[in-house]
Amino acid sequence: MAALYDDSYSGPRWRYGLLHRPLANYFNLSFPDPILFSDRPDPRFPYYGTAEWPCEIPEEEAWHHSLVLLTTPPDEEWGSDSAAQSLERGPA
Repeated sequence: MAALYDDSYSGPRWRYGLLHRPLANYFNLSFPDPILFSDRPDPRFPYYGTAEWPCEIPEEEAWHHSLVLLTTPPDEEWGSDSAAQSLERGPA
């Protein structure tokens, strides 16, 4: 898949909080690469902020890579502050 850029990609986006790794560690994994330059600061994720992907990452993969789903395409509201707690429980 060709690289997607924040300023030109107009498709659906899933925003994830990055708990333990910088964005550079999320390229060339078993799921699509993040949208380039979509990373943003977020007080709930003070070290690495958030980033967007062009598809939803499977729950088990997100848990394994310390990603917390915050928003989905039809849901433009931010996820709750308790979303990070779901990572401690693991996938359903």
